[in-house]
Amino acid sequence: MQRLSSQQLAEARAAVMVNMSSLADVLIMDADLSHVVLRNLDSCALSACDATCKALAAVTDASWKHMSTKQWPKIMTRSTTQQTAAGMGHRAYFLWRVRNKQEHIKEAFQLALQDDAAGLIQMLDAGKCINGKHPYLGRRQSPMAVHSICGESPGDDGQTVLHAAAWKSACEAVKLLLEADGVELGACTRCGFTPLHYAAARGGADMCRLLVEGGADHEMGTVVGKYASGKGMPVDNAHGAAEAYLENLSYAHSG
Repeated sequence: MQRLSSQQLAEARAAVMVNMSSLADVLIMDADLSHVVLRNLDSCALSACDATCKALAAVTDASWKHMSTKQWPKIMTRSTTQQTAAGMGHRAYFLWRVRNKQEHIKEAFQLALQDDAAGLIQMLDAGKCINGKHPYLGRRQSPMAVHSICGESPGDDGQTVLHAAAWKSACEAVKLLLEADGVELGACTRCGFTPLHYAAARGGADMCRLLVEGGADHEMGTVVGKYASGKGMPVDNAHGAAEAYLENLSYAHSG
């Protein structure tokens, strides 16, 4: 069988990707099969072999499902997400979630600021991402009102949805975020503040307890020490009941 030239091979690959046929699914997922198909098929026969590849595409969909489950193990256990992914096709679902991640995070950020746990549940049911860093740039574009936290504006870069929920003392929202894929308890803002730093500065012991029991490091200092007193640990800028709770933790740890 005549082999394709380098130019024909490149053209064939481009044609397959543009058509996004079931053959394209197979070639994307299976490098070995891609090599065999594109080097041994006449370029004119690519469309004809599409029907033959439908069975292979079904296997490919299972591969996309496995990849989605590996990437997002928690959300893929939800029956509603499974139904969504199956309805869209697992390849389409995977790409939709990746391509729209930033928009999903923006949506979740606003819901966290509103302490809207029901809204976050709806996002999870739709198979959306609810954890991650907000993509805005600079404090002037911050969705939060400007307040001073240890010398830092909530508009500074690096804030996650969990930062927003901690800032608003949204305990129900935080519970959902802690149970979802992609949560980062140690995520830092530009000045090094974690969600626990925000919760401590707000004075809420219940929120601090929720974060610590979820795995937050209560002894983590800030990156920029000048923005905080002491070592920049959450307790150093805590207020009210949060201060007493974190001081007891530090005392118990040192003892």
